[in-house]
Amino acid sequence: MFHFQPIEARLKSLNYHLDRFMPVLTPSGVLMGLLLGSLVSWMTPSVPYLFGLITFIGGLGISSNAFFGVIKKPKAILFFILGANIIMPLIAWALANLLFPGHPAIITGFILLMAIPTAITGYIWANIYQGNGALSLTLIIVSTLLAPILTPYTVALLAQTTVQIDTKGMMISLLIMVVIPSIVGILINNATQGKVNDRVAPNLRPFSKIGLFFIIVINTSNVAERLIADASWIYLPIALACALLATIGYPLAHYLGKIAGIALEDRKSVTFAVSMRNISSALVLAIAYFPPRDSTSSHLRNRLPANHLCLHGIYPLWEKENNVTYSIEKELHPCTQLLKLRRQSQGKKKILQFGEGNFLRAFVDWMIDILNEKTDFDGNVVIVQPLERGLSEMINDQKGLYTTVLRGVQGGKKPLRNSVPLAVSAVV
Repeated sequence: MFHFQPIEARLKSLNYHLDRFMPVLTPSGVLMGLLLGSLVSWMTPSVPYLFGLITFIGGLGISSNAFFGVIKKPKAILFFILGANIIMPLIAWALANLLFPGHPAIITGFILLMAIPTAITGYIWANIYQGNGALSLTLIIVSTLLAPILTPYTVALLAQTTVQIDTKGMMISLLIMVVIPSIVGILINNATQGKVNDRVAPNLRPFSKIGLFFIIVINTSNVAERLIADASWIYLPIALACALLATIGYPLAHYLGKIAGIALEDRKSVTFAVSMRNISSALVLAIAYFPPRDSTSSHLRNRLPANHLCLHGIYPLWEKENNVTYSIEKELHPCTQLLKLRRQSQGKKKILQFGEGNFLRAFVDWMIDILNEKTDFDGNVVIVQPLERGLSEMINDQKGLYTTVLRGVQGGKKPLRNSVPLAVSAVV
């Protein structure tokens, strides 16, 4: 009889490693796209369907109740519209006028960059950082629906020029890339009463990251020849300005969301949605209306390493608001500090546990961890992997560390509490 557990374990391990290397994966895709150029640009028609795959996988993890719950509480959506369609275009306009006075086309390129819809890839990043998936997909839909009105109006108001939006094409792309895949995923989630999110969706998540990598390669290949042929030192200040714009966007969205009283989980999704943009749409408009030099910002904005480095700056701000056990709630802890805590917590190996699944580690081992913290039990768990292939390699690579996320209702509020249990010693 064929067993799926080994395949599931390897897919989860792959997803774990892809999450860790996402900041490297993105610029690597840009480099590969530049090198391959026309060899892969013929794959451009597949991009909407790759995006559709990403949103379908996301939809599998969302119930209709969660989706309609976002609609019933539109505060985060209204804040997103304010940040993405008013604040960020104004910042882009001010920054471009400050750094590139006398270059109206470059200024217009920066304004256009922040006037286009939010990026679908923001959903992936929000998922990695434990944002609200239902809200992320909702913001993508709202942003794309508003784009035919807000994008031309914003450019006309701030740049005193006009651009034409292919409304029909954008709506068709929205249906293919977001609406239909999301609805299908949500319907499957409802039909299985959420079971698909427990068994199937986690195993499909690495394909979202792989799909994103191919999207970056293909999109870059479409402008590779033009970028290389027109290479100039003028690209450098444009690239630095894009990096600065990215650096401003993330913390600004975070702090404004905090002032507005938006919950941390929702704020993560809003932060990515406000800061990231649909570069494919920007490239189409920029190449159609502006010289190559002036359309460069549209491609650099989401592809720069600075765009991802700033995530390492914003992540500690999110972690400060999580209630994490063992007095580690006040800062983001690098692996070295977690490992130090791990060594300090090594007690006697008192428990032999058969099975390394999520339930046992997130429920039983979590309670043993609390037992160690609240009493003098001082005992650790050695796990026996019952199957030939399982999660032992991944768990041992992480030195037995993992994160347990608690969600529920307490005192009329919905607390989000993260903890890093230290009770698991090893898997054999």
